[in-house]
Amino acid sequence: MADLQDLGTIASDEAFQNRCMMALEQYCANTVTTEGDQIVDHTQREAYALEVMNQQNQISRLAVAEAILANLTIAAEANASTLPGDTASIPDGDIEFAITQVFNDLAGVST
Repeated sequence: MADLQDLGTIASDEAFQNRCMMALEQYCANTVTTEGDQIVDHTQREAYALEVMNQQNQISRLAVAEAILANLTIAAEANASTLPGDTASIPDGDIEFAITQVFNDLAGVST
C-alpha cells in the first residue's frame, strides 16, 4: 500500500489525473445525464456533470485524483515507484468504480 507521500506523488501525476478525468467524464455522460429526476439530488448532479463535460468551470484535476486515491483498493494498488506517467498498477475499472463512489462529494451533493 502506498504511503501518504506516494499517494500525493501519484495524485500530482498528469497521466493519472488524465485517467481520473476521463473516467469522470464518461460517468457524467453515460450515467448522470441519463439517470432522470427519480435520483436523489439529480438536479445538482446533472449540473455538475454538465460542467465537467463542458469544462465551464475549472475542475481541480488534483482534487479528483485525490478523491480517487482515497479509495482503499486503489490506495493498496498504487505504486509511486513506477512514476512518472505509469500508473498501470491501478486498473481503469477500479478508477471507474471509485468515481461512482465519490461523485456526489465532487458534485457538492450532501446525501
